[in-house]
Amino acid sequence: MKTVSNKTLVFLLGTAILLSFIGILTYPKTVNISGLDVGDLGSDAGTASVTVNTTVGLKFTTSTVSFGSGKVNGSAGNQNCTLATNGSGIQNTNDPKKCLSFNNATTPFILENTGNVNVNVTLSSSANASVFINGTNPLFQYFVENNEASSCQNFTGGTGGVTTNPTSFIDVNTTAINICPQLVSTDSSDSLKIHVLIRIPVDAPSGVRSTTFTATGTALS
Repeated sequence: MKTVSNKTLVFLLGTAILLSFIGILTYPKTVNISGLDVGDLGSDAGTASVTVNTTVGLKFTTSTVSFGSGKVNGSAGNQNCTLATNGSGIQNTNDPKKCLSFNNATTPFILENTGNVNVNVTLSSSANASVFINGTNPLFQYFVENNEASSCQNFTGGTGGVTTNPTSFIDVNTTAINICPQLVSTDSSDSLKIHVLIRIPVDAPSGVRSTTFTATGTALS
């Protein structure tokens, strides 16, 4: 394989987020407050009512992951370098460094349910590894975990079994995948972490790289 000069491998990696969700849904919920019997003075009934609308809302409270600019250390014989928000891309200091000058981005995307109803959440990307990174055998992967305990529940509303999906790195795809059956709306447990990993080949062309994740939330009755 032809050796590519490191000077051509300046890479700026960032991700932008486009959030979409299924509108604002309204389901009337009526609360009645009845009057009290006041004995010999006679009585009557008064009714106070209030309607609470059901609102679907998703927000990326951490909406970008930027690995900055850098290059693969090809002069040390490395064929690629790996970067990940969960720290799996950090190189052992006793080994030749594979990644030069990139940011050590350790904060993943944070997705929060800002509505007042549980939602089913899917996620898709605007590009896969070959489009986003290019070169020989690139990787672009992700996995999901709770940011707050019990944020994601299973289809029956419990926390047993696997809830978030996937639980380990898999390839990013442009097809929407269900990442949480029920993301609850309770403020203390309503958010997810979405970790990303990229592997940059030594022959990846230089230039700015960006892609967009789209999260979609559907209200659950």
